Amino acid sequence: MAVENLHTIKGTLYSKDCRKIPNKKKPTEPDWEFYSIKVETKVLINGRTITTIPELQLDKGVSYDEFEVGDAIEVDFFAFGKAISSTWYKSELKAVFIKFSDIQNGNPRRQKTKEESTFTGAVSPKEVDNDSSNDDNLNDLPF
Repeated sequence: MAVENLHTIKGTLYSKDCRKIPNKKKPTEPDWEFYSIKVETKVLINGRTITTIPELQLDKGVSYDEFEVGDAIEVDFFAFGKAISSTWYKSELKAVFIKFSDIQNGNPRRQKTKEESTFTGAVSPKEVDNDSSNDDNLNDLPF
């Protein structure tokens, strides 16, 4: 039975990191790169607000290129771990999807033009013929 243990965390992108590990087995091939992000979150526990900054490793195919430090984001992730020794078990968080928190506006750094923010619909051919503002000084053309 498969259980879905995917969680979502909301916060502010605190940092974007890339850790490079030299490829010792095959030195002629490129180094391994491990990407991670840190998200500043606020947690309300017993009436107190606590700020935490967890680190999340990026899963294959997940990119942070469109995000900048300070953006409000939501990250879908799952927890995984492995035994390092008989007394130490290492747990990590793996991010599988990142998006801006305000999904209606998309990327908050992108400024919308007036044409993008207001939908006017198609212009009928009769309106195009009757509209004198479409001339745009076409009478001054040399041909």
